[in-house]
Amino acid sequence: MVVGGSIGAVRTVQALRREGYGGRIRLLTEELVEPYDRPPLSKQYLAGSRSLDQFTLLTQEEAGKLDVEMMLGVRAVGIDPDWDVVELADGSRLSYEHLVIATGSSPRATPWDTVEGVLSLRDLQDADQLRRALDSATSIAVVGAGFVGAEVAATARGLGVEVTMIDPLPHPMARVLGGTLAERFIKLHQDRGVQFLLSTRVESIQKNTSGIQLSLSDSTTLTCDVVIVGIGTLPNTEWLSGSGLQLTPGLECDATLTAVDDADILGAGDIVSWPHPLAGGEAIRIEHWTVAAEQGQQAGRNVLLPVEERKPYDQPPYFWSDQYDTKIQSLGLPGRAARLELLEETEDGSRFVYGGERDGRLVGVIAINAARRLGSYRMALADPPGFEDLRAGIAADQKALGAPARAA
Repeated sequence: MVVGGSIGAVRTVQALRREGYGGRIRLLTEELVEPYDRPPLSKQYLAGSRSLDQFTLLTQEEAGKLDVEMMLGVRAVGIDPDWDVVELADGSRLSYEHLVIATGSSPRATPWDTVEGVLSLRDLQDADQLRRALDSATSIAVVGAGFVGAEVAATARGLGVEVTMIDPLPHPMARVLGGTLAERFIKLHQDRGVQFLLSTRVESIQKNTSGIQLSLSDSTTLTCDVVIVGIGTLPNTEWLSGSGLQLTPGLECDATLTAVDDADILGAGDIVSWPHPLAGGEAIRIEHWTVAAEQGQQAGRNVLLPVEERKPYDQPPYFWSDQYDTKIQSLGLPGRAARLELLEETEDGSRFVYGGERDGRLVGVIAINAARRLGSYRMALADPPGFEDLRAGIAADQKALGAPARAA
């Protein structure tokens, strides 16, 4: 049984069949629509350039061909590991031999009073509501300058909506980009008309006849038509409370994505906390599409193996973000770096690569419009080199290739 309608859940059932599993497979999702991709929600779908059928992950017809029983609108509310059953909202119980949990994450609740027009973005229903709101809006406030907030800001500007981004930190996307690199993205958005209120907190949100009013920590007030709040997420583990599984706050798994408390239960995607070599073996939780997809494939393979033969998931985490005509790609764990340093840049400054160093070694990379360079860094992160050795190697490569890119 696979619980969840995420990319991790879909990749799990596909991997099971690809690996030759011939038993019964059930996929349970509480949403009423077939599983779909999430990245387009803040970009192409929100802009109206892609329809749902263009990013559906698994149709009922495709599930039938895989001999997967896909159950839509079915909400799991608990697990009884002693009896190997999943408890459903309607009071029924479904048994399993092996269980893969891929229920993803949800936006953090806002600390302000509920106000009409204050929205979040995580699923299709949220995206539809935001699309309708933007149709008649002239201004939007984006509270939380993370990657999803930045993508929504870019999409809204493309629709001609005035955008103000607000964040208590001094830099957008600061937890990954750091101060130096983040300055480039302030300019990227400012050049397209986005206003920033950084190092600024929202104290309260109210609505009156003039619109939605945000009272800010600098004693000013901002009025707009729509507010989108992106202040982080929490893993969807509340339904696992009382199961005896360790939740810290994600489902705690070992390196093979097997729950530390039950070898018959595995996890995939945003819900999983697992030890990663680049984090020194510390348990981490990563909310990125590629990680979820790869973990789903690994969980599907591992569930068919004896515990002692299961393989670890130790790929360098990867994600991307499209903002205007700029593609941001991250590999490894640059957010855990002690410092970020420019490693490569083209002469016109349109493409560049930053490396993250911790304890003298490479831990992560951020590439801007430089996708072709990621392959070599992926190989480097498999056995992280000393940072100075890496810099020297880049300089030697550029010299040998006579490439226009220069080592920083």
